[in-house]
Amino acid sequence: MDINAITASVIVWIVTALLAYVGGKAREYRKSQQGKDADRAKLDVALQNGMRSLLRNALMETHRRCVVEQGWCTVADKEVTERNYVAYHDLGGNGTGTRLYEEIMALPIKED
Repeated sequence: MDINAITASVIVWIVTALLAYVGGKAREYRKSQQGKDADRAKLDVALQNGMRSLLRNALMETHRRCVVEQGWCTVADKEVTERNYVAYHDLGGNGTGTRLYEEIMALPIKED
């Protein structure tokens, strides 16, 4: 066997070993990323649910104060309600928030 054949065999063996190593590392990386993606997705859902709950609570509080107690609201109340409702709806809020929003927006405006 000549030196060129031996060198070629060694190079093929080294390249094969490197490719196997890199392939294994790539698989490990993909698996770790999939876990991270799942964790990120869970966190996103939790954050969306929490934000939707906070926005619904804000709508309920404004409704209680303006509709139930006062019978009127300010321009600022309506502006804040509009922003809260749009965000709530965009996060998948249901008809309860819509009902609260509509009742608030139907109130007459009165400045303090």
